[in-house]
Amino acid sequence: MPELLDEILGRAVELGASDIHIERYENDVDVRFRVDGVLRQVATALAPDNVPAVLARLKVLAGLDIAEKRRAQDGRIQAVYRGMSQGNRGTARPRAVDFRLSVLPGPFGEDAVLRILDSAAPLSVDRLGFDDEMRTTFERLIASPEGMLLVTGPTGSGKTTTLYAAIHAINTPENKILTAEDPIEYYFPKTNQKQVSDQMSFADYARAFLRQNPDVILIGEVRDEETADAAVRAAQTGHLVLSTLHTTDAVRTISRLRTLGVDPSLIAGCLLGAVSQRLLRRLCEHCRAAAAPDANEVRRLGLKAGEGGFFRATGCEACAGTGFRGRLGVYELFVPDEELADMIAHGEPAHRLRANARTKGMRTLLDDALAKARAGLVPLSEILRAVPYRILEGG
Repeated sequence: MPELLDEILGRAVELGASDIHIERYENDVDVRFRVDGVLRQVATALAPDNVPAVLARLKVLAGLDIAEKRRAQDGRIQAVYRGMSQGNRGTARPRAVDFRLSVLPGPFGEDAVLRILDSAAPLSVDRLGFDDEMRTTFERLIASPEGMLLVTGPTGSGKTTTLYAAIHAINTPENKILTAEDPIEYYFPKTNQKQVSDQMSFADYARAFLRQNPDVILIGEVRDEETADAAVRAAQTGHLVLSTLHTTDAVRTISRLRTLGVDPSLIAGCLLGAVSQRLLRRLCEHCRAAAAPDANEVRRLGLKAGEGGFFRATGCEACAGTGFRGRLGVYELFVPDEELADMIAHGEPAHRLRANARTKGMRTLLDDALAKARAGLVPLSEILRAVPYRILEGG
């Protein structure tokens, strides 16, 4: 069983998968990899008669109770992947890879999902996919000595990648950077990174950080009132605070902070900006084909009839027949000026904030996605798949 498990894990890492799904059914076992945000069925030797042994092996590696099969368990596996470098197929390139394991009981046995945390070096800000104007604004925001910058989006939208790019850009000997993360996905040199635990939560670290004389504080996620209060307090007292939040778009960051008990006047006083993002599959440059939008795309994306300049996926050997190679971020950056800050302080609703920001030239998620579709980077079908209905309908 160790060989079978090693084969599955190694193949997932080699394909650049973000997750491995092992799913039990009455007479079958499915293994699916999430590659570029989409699940893909893979053929393996895993079967109903050997899957219990494989799951037991996973539990042992993750330090879980192998006898417990009636409740959910979570653990972590640390491994070394010995792949081949791109430039020299004969040279082993070992690197650390962590797997977060979630085991869940079901009627036909236990299911397992492994999130793959590959310790690849973080991207630089200029490789995130911002347009020139947005990148310049983002770089100015993360150079601020104080205030709060929030990155928003659903799970798997690349929020940590954006935060890590920011840390990579401002990680200098002059800055003391403290982070609270769950989990730590990459270790930065000369950066004080802390792992959240049962003993120390995000809020606990955020409060304790204020006594450590930092310049920059990164809080992995603002998920409760305690953490929100500590983050705002840090941003008000001369620190740059970076964090993530779950919202539909950048402007609704304001509404979410209000529901977490943050006073609107405090939001107006400390919020530098909010970035909302999604990840879209990038078209394979070897086989993309020009294609006019269909009637549904014209209607839902607000395109003009007969508008051209778009591409669709076809599939070739270079992209394993999928038509896609890698992913690309699409972004919305909301930066309140004095007028918007006054509106926030007076509790104006999100739709009025958005309308005002758009009159000042804010580029929405849909605007950014359509620009990248016109550049031949993504197909229109990806926009419909990844951009939420409310944003499509509201622009």
